[in-house]
Amino acid sequence: MREFFIDISEISQLLVYNCVNRPRRTSASSDTLKHMRHSRGQETALPLYTSLYLYARTRKKTVIDSLPKHGLCVPYDRVLSLTSDLATGVCDHYNKQQVVCPPQFCRNVFTVGAVDNSDHNPSSTTAKMSFHGTAISLMQHADSPQVEANMPSFALPQGTGKRCMLLPEYYTSIEPVMLNSAEPTVPEMSGQLVVHNALLSKAIDEEHTWLQSVKTAVLSSGEAAAADVTWSVFHSHNQPKITVNPAVTAMLPLFRESSNSVAMIKHAMEVIAVAVNMINPGQTPVMACDQPLYAMAKVIQWNFPQLYGESQFVVMLGGLHIEMAALKAVGRLLTGSGWVETLTEAGLSTPGTAELFLTAAHVRRCRHAHEVTAATLYILQRRAYMSYKALRSDADADAIEMSFEAWCTHQTAKQPQFAFWSLILQFEIAVLLFVRSVRTANFQLYVDSLINLTPWFFCFRSHTLRPLVASSHT
Repeated sequence: MREFFIDISEISQLLVYNCVNRPRRTSASSDTLKHMRHSRGQETALPLYTSLYLYARTRKKTVIDSLPKHGLCVPYDRVLSLTSDLATGVCDHYNKQQVVCPPQFCRNVFTVGAVDNSDHNPSSTTAKMSFHGTAISLMQHADSPQVEANMPSFALPQGTGKRCMLLPEYYTSIEPVMLNSAEPTVPEMSGQLVVHNALLSKAIDEEHTWLQSVKTAVLSSGEAAAADVTWSVFHSHNQPKITVNPAVTAMLPLFRESSNSVAMIKHAMEVIAVAVNMINPGQTPVMACDQPLYAMAKVIQWNFPQLYGESQFVVMLGGLHIEMAALKAVGRLLTGSGWVETLTEAGLSTPGTAELFLTAAHVRRCRHAHEVTAATLYILQRRAYMSYKALRSDADADAIEMSFEAWCTHQTAKQPQFAFWSLILQFEIAVLLFVRSVRTANFQLYVDSLINLTPWFFCFRSHTLRPLVASSHT
């Protein structure tokens, strides 16, 4: 019955749209509806939506103009007029409030900005232009479903002349920037990073629970048991069922300037600060970006500490790029260890693809390879420990049996190869913890996993690991 009423509603909209008092005189061979002049006052939602949908998907005039003669949608010229009216209305709204901020955002809700390059280089041989600019986006994560945006209502212009779509001057005017120093002084960190050991230990125990389930499935050799032991499936099944409100995301008007410039990044920081101050007054602006833009934004912060210091502006590296950096760090440690050859011999990947895992060229495949590696190392560790217990009981039944943790510590001090692969297992678990914090939107685990990853990044700047790696490779 519901589908029936929906069909009746759609037919009613088409009837209202196609009803005219006096159709235009046409020849007998022509279609009357093709030359029918529709009134804007009788435009209903269905024909407008159909044309806008086709325009968004195809951008082809021939496709859209093939339907108005049947009375199913508005013509292509009307679509262009409507999009122009919408753009003009939004620009007028931005000029009235003198802030470029999408109206669908809620007030007094934490807001995050993001900056990235926007590249459109069509591969078609008939393409006439490409676009390489900068895109700025705003995102909100509303905690309460009762929070609703205060959508303003503005009338669309009905004139037929040329429309003037100008944005506020502060948004379009990009001022040149001169840095005081290309290598500024990095301020010392104030305060101390505090890790919630209970939360981090619980998360690590959950990773070991997954590894134990993989071990059980491998020993049972059952296909049904092995179907649900992948890292993502295991944690998704154990994730508590909670309702998460969808994030509100909007992209601001694009810039033609390249993002790879200090002036553009500084201007993006100013735009985000103005928008955040309007949406959520008093909040410290937060901006996320990829690795090259992040490095440039930090240089701006250190050159202008009074305006964009770390206490006035927070610059974040995107979650994907943190994961890529961590996977590259693991790959750097695994270079020359025989890991690539092992993956190839096991049939997990081809030699060329396995080489790319060292640089995290394909994040999803690289993550899967490290999941398999972590499970394999865990199983081998447990088998070696069981062998130790069997040999100890046969040799000397009165000797004190070491626990698994004590045995691992003893083997780490005794055998460099054991120490190396135990280090790899710990590093891979640290990376998986960070990925899980992003996927589950657990901010506290996100912070703790970042603090847990930080020593791994900094240790590669020293030479302390080189003797360990060299001895393990031999």
